[in-house]
Amino acid sequence: MDFSDIEKDIEQHWRRLVDGYQPVDTGEPLPANYMALPAAEKRALLQDRLGVPYDHLPTRAEGNALRLVDKDYLQPLFTHAADEQPPAHADDPQNLRDKLVHCFGAAGSMTFTPRPDSPYTGVLAEPADVIVRLADAANPSDPHMPYNQSVAVKFLVDGRPSVNLLTLADPEGQGADTNFFARDLATYSGCPSSFALKVCYVAFQRAIADPAISHGCPQSARQLPLHALAAISGHGASVHLDRVRAPVGIRLQPAEGLRGWWAETVQEHPGEDWRLTLGRIPEKSHLYDVVAATPATGLAPGQRPDPERPRVIGRLDTLTRLLPSAFADRRLMFQHPLRTEDEGAFPPC
Repeated sequence: MDFSDIEKDIEQHWRRLVDGYQPVDTGEPLPANYMALPAAEKRALLQDRLGVPYDHLPTRAEGNALRLVDKDYLQPLFTHAADEQPPAHADDPQNLRDKLVHCFGAAGSMTFTPRPDSPYTGVLAEPADVIVRLADAANPSDPHMPYNQSVAVKFLVDGRPSVNLLTLADPEGQGADTNFFARDLATYSGCPSSFALKVCYVAFQRAIADPAISHGCPQSARQLPLHALAAISGHGASVHLDRVRAPVGIRLQPAEGLRGWWAETVQEHPGEDWRLTLGRIPEKSHLYDVVAATPATGLAPGQRPDPERPRVIGRLDTLTRLLPSAFADRRLMFQHPLRTEDEGAFPPC
C-alpha cells in the first residue's frame, strides 16, 4: 500500500477525531517509586485516581489522527513498560502522548477468579484484584462512527511491570447498536474490510514487524499474544519456561443477563451517555466469563484445535463502580504485548 496517496482519505475517515479537544486535566501522576511497590499498593494508588470522575464528560478528542500510521507514535504501545502514558516529547514530561483510539471509557477495579481446573499458569492461575477499563474506539460525539467496544485488564505485579489482557469486539464495530454487552470480546480479530481500518492494520503491522522491537519473531496486528500473562505470578516470580502454559486466545463473554440489563437501563434513561450507564453497574457484579479459545485462523501449521476448548477458565466481577475519569482517559496505560515465540502468529491479511 502506498502511504503517500492516503492522507486525504485518512482525514476524511478520521476527521472527527482530529477536531475538538482532550481535557487538559490528566489526573494526578503516579509516585516516582510506583514500579517498585507491591501489587496491592499499586492498585490502591490507581483506584484512588480512577475514583475522581469528570465534572463534565468530554465528547471530542484531540490529536492528529494521521499519527495512526506513524511508527514512532505506535511503537510505545508495545515498548513502554509502565502504567502511565509516556510523554509526547522527552523534553516535556507533562505533555502526555495522545490517545487517538479508545479515547474515552470508564474504569475501576475488578476481581479475577480463576477456575480451579484451569490448566494455565502465571497470573491466569491466581485470584487477583485487577484494574479494568471499558472503552469505545469511536468518538462519542460522532453518530456516524460505528460503536466499537473494548476491554483492557491490568494484572499488577509486585515490583515489576504489569501484564495486560486487551480485547475488542470486531474491527468494524457494531454500527449504531450501543449495547456494550452485545458481543464477546477477544484478543484476536478477523481482517478489516473498511479502507480506514485496512490502513491502520498495515501501519500497526509495519510498526510491530520492525526488527528493533519484534524480538526476531513473527508478529500479528490482529492477535495479541498471551505468553506474558502465563509467564509471571502476581508476586513477581517468573514461571519456569518449561512450565509456562498460555491459551492461544481469550474471549471475554458477557455474564448472562447483562445484554438485557443494558437494554432495559437505556430505556429507563434515554439519551444517557454509555459511560454513565456503565457506572450504574453495582459493585460485586459478575461482568465477564474468561474463556480460553483457539480460533481456527490462529492455528500454526499442523496444529490441531484442542478438543477441550473453548473452556471457561475464570471470571471477572466488579469490585468498584466503573467511572469515566481524566486519569483513565489520558494517563492510564495498558502496554500491548509482543510475541516472543516463533510459532502461532496469525497469517497476514
